[in-house]
Amino acid sequence: MLPGTIHTAVEEIEADGLFIHLNSLQEALQDEGDTDFSGLVEVLGQLAEDLPFPVLLKTCGNGLSDQTVRKLAGLPIAGIE
Repeated sequence: MLPGTIHTAVEEIEADGLFIHLNSLQEALQDEGDTDFSGLVEVLGQLAEDLPFPVLLKTCGNGLSDQTVRKLAGLPIAGIE
């Protein structure tokens, strides 16, 4: 989804920000799942920079490792759940 489309969707539902749900385990288990996460940290950082409202990250089911949280900590995101 492009930043402009995301911006429009968030405005239409009058949300205060965007929570991005990360679910690598589900992707890995699905036949059609995408398991290539290369460049994801950079994409999330750019997205958060481009959007005029808070962007937060959340994982579903399997949590985030210390190593992953350290990679995400330098991004311009509002928080990690």
